[in-house]
Amino acid sequence: MFLRMDIRTLSHKLFYHLVCWMAFIAYEVAVTLTMGVDASFLRFTVFYTLDILLFYINAHVVFQFVFQRRYAVLYLIPLVLAELALFTGATIAVNVMVDSVEAKELDVSKLDYIRAIWRGVYFLGLSTAYWFILRNASNARKANMLQVQKLEGEKRETALENAYLRAQINPHLLFNALNFIYNSVVGISETASRGILLLADVMRYALTNMEPDGKVALCKEVEQVENYIAINQLRFSNKLCIVTDIDSACRTSALRIPPLLLLTFVENMFKHGYLSDPGNPAYITMRCTENIFYFRCGNEKRFNRVDFREGHIGIQNVKTRLQNYYEGLYDLDIADNDVTFTVKLTIRL
Repeated sequence: MFLRMDIRTLSHKLFYHLVCWMAFIAYEVAVTLTMGVDASFLRFTVFYTLDILLFYINAHVVFQFVFQRRYAVLYLIPLVLAELALFTGATIAVNVMVDSVEAKELDVSKLDYIRAIWRGVYFLGLSTAYWFILRNASNARKANMLQVQKLEGEKRETALENAYLRAQINPHLLFNALNFIYNSVVGISETASRGILLLADVMRYALTNMEPDGKVALCKEVEQVENYIAINQLRFSNKLCIVTDIDSACRTSALRIPPLLLLTFVENMFKHGYLSDPGNPAYITMRCTENIFYFRCGNEKRFNRVDFREGHIGIQNVKTRLQNYYEGLYDLDIADNDVTFTVKLTIRL
C-alpha cells in the first residue's frame, strides 16, 4: 500500500513538473519565433536539456549539500560559480556542436559567452526560488506534523488522566466501607469475613502509593499473590485445583520488583483458565536465590472462554514494564495455544 502511494505521489510530481516545463518552453519558443530568431528543433532540444539539468542539479544536489553544512555560505559561493562556469562552457561547446551538425559557420563570439552566462544566472535564480519554495513547504509540513504529534500526545495524556480519574477510588472510603461490611458479617459468616479481610489487604496493596524507586519488596508481591488465590478459593468453596510451590526465600526476600507484576499473570489464570480438573491442575512456582527470581505458572484454558482484550493489554503492560526496569536482565517465555497457557519468567535482580 505504501509503495503504491509513493509511486502515485511520484507520478503526480513528475506530471506537474512536465506540465510546467512544457508551458515554460512553449512560452519561450513562441517569443523566440515571434522575434524572428531562426532556431532548429535540435538546438532547442539540446539547450533546454542543459537548462533543465542546471535547474535540478542546483536545487537538488548543490543546495541540498550546501545547506546541510555548518558554514553554508563558504560552500555556496564557490559551488554556484563552478556551476555557472560549467554551464557556460557546456553551452558554448554544445553551440559549436550544433553548428557543426547543421553545417553552419563556426563562430563563437564574446556575445555568445555573455548570453550563456546570463542564461545560467537566469536558471540559477529560478532554481533557487524553486528550492526555497520546496524548503518552506517541507518546513511547513514538519511544523504541522509536530503540531499533530503534540495534539495527539495531549489527547493521549488527557485520555490517561480521565481513565485514571474514572478508576481512582478514595482509599479511605473503600477501606472504611470494607471495615463496615466486615464488622457486619464477622459474627455471621467466617468465610465472608475472611474474604473481606483478604480483599482489603489486596486493595490496600494495589492502591497504596509505590516507593520512590517504583518497586516493592518481593515478599509483599508474593503475599498478595497468595491472598488473591485465597480469595478465589473462598469464592469457589476451595474447589479450584491450583498447586502452589513457593520457597521460603521468596516469602522473606527483600529483593525489589515492580508491584502487580506477578499478580497480572495470576489474575490472567483465574480469568481465562479452567481450574476444575484435579488431573491437570494449574500451578504457580516461585524460586528465589541471592539475586535471581524464577516464576512459573500454567493452566488449562476454558473451552468456552471469551477472548478478553484487557487480558492481552495486561500482559503487554507487563512486558513493557519488564523492558523498562530490567532491559537485558530478564527472560520471559509465554506459551499460548488453544489448550494451555504457560509463563516462564526469570529476573536478575
